[in-house]
Amino acid sequence: MKWSLQDTRSRYYVEWLVFVVVLCLLALMLQSTRVIRWLDNQTYYRLWSAQSAFTQSQSDADPRIVIVTIDNESLKANGQWPWPRSTHAKLLEQIAAAQPAGVALDLILTEPAINPNDDRLLAQALTHIPNSVLPVLLQQDAANDAIETQKPVTILSDQTRLGHINPLIDLDGVLREIPMTLIDQNGVTWSTLTSQLLPAEHQRPQGNLRIPFAIQADPFISIPYDQVLRGQVPH
Repeated sequence: MKWSLQDTRSRYYVEWLVFVVVLCLLALMLQSTRVIRWLDNQTYYRLWSAQSAFTQSQSDADPRIVIVTIDNESLKANGQWPWPRSTHAKLLEQIAAAQPAGVALDLILTEPAINPNDDRLLAQALTHIPNSVLPVLLQQDAANDAIETQKPVTILSDQTRLGHINPLIDLDGVLREIPMTLIDQNGVTWSTLTSQLLPAEHQRPQGNLRIPFAIQADPFISIPYDQVLRGQVPH
């Protein structure tokens, strides 16, 4: 069977038409997924706002949770950030005296201190808090998509448990969820920093946790870092 030049051109146009249609359909599918995600986020926010307004409650913040804040007054009292790890050691010693149920020290400690003795003092302070946890960073390698793990220096990580602090950022740049577990390049499963403080029977399964952001300000009990450093620790 012979093909004429006109037939060849017609076949060429049809193939390109099909190709363009497929691309359009794929684009619509991608866009519809984003729209559904956006609608889901907006619905979640509206429901949470309505619930908070109806109950006239700040949030369901657990009163047993106390946040030690690095505020402006603490910066004025202790100098420019970052502070020596010996300062964090003193803070933990003050907290340990109050016998807390657990402490999550949310500081990136992946490199050795300038003064090695500071790491030793902080490691010693961690031993005085039986239920403590430090953060690990899980970063995706752009070259091979592997998730690389950055742990605290060994002298510190040997004295405590570890948990990840990686959030999930939505397409609109808003943080609404946190993955309860992540798997690194070595197949190790990492739970979140705060979940490591909980007993095993209270651990959440794998999946993403929606963050119930408080509508009103300051729902959690918070104390300035310098105030705790001076021994003013709630019991």
